[in-house]
Amino acid sequence: MVPQDSENAERSKERLIDMAWLLNDLTSDLKTPVDLLVQLQPQMEASKQNFQSLSRLCIASLIVNLCKFDEIIVHYGAEINGFPDAIKAPLREVKIEIEKRGMYAFRSKYLAHAFSDVKGQPKKPLSFDDNVKSMMRVIDYNLNPVTENVYRFGAWVYTQSDETSVVHVIYNAVKYIESTVGGLGERR
Repeated sequence: MVPQDSENAERSKERLIDMAWLLNDLTSDLKTPVDLLVQLQPQMEASKQNFQSLSRLCIASLIVNLCKFDEIIVHYGAEINGFPDAIKAPLREVKIEIEKRGMYAFRSKYLAHAFSDVKGQPKKPLSFDDNVKSMMRVIDYNLNPVTENVYRFGAWVYTQSDETSVVHVIYNAVKYIESTVGGLGERR
């Protein structure tokens, strides 16, 4: 019979490995839209139509994936509490920023639905203006032209040389977990 402490340690290790794989996937899911914004910036700026279409696609993807990050942090809160401050604090700072910007509410209202759902009122299509105003609350840096806000938001999520960018913060957590559990092993 396996002692209770050994079972708990194995379960804890499995949870950390599951968390690391979720976070690892998230690094790609966050980095890719930013890479697309950077690579296509000259073509996007040449056409307002291209800019609106591609930037909306990239911003929507980033917001959905940042909301996934938020869910992961909440679900694995107990494990994160055991992390060293150098890993734990940046993770929490990103979570706080996601909440401060209202990303989860934006995702739930505008990215996942086509109609307003106000209790006691008939459903009506969400307005483009309300959508844009809400999105600007998420990505606004008071930059002029407004398009620069999109690039600044992308840079916050991922800049190769910025260790404080979201992707680097997540990657550092994955590397910490990997070293703590002795490797992530084969993906389940």
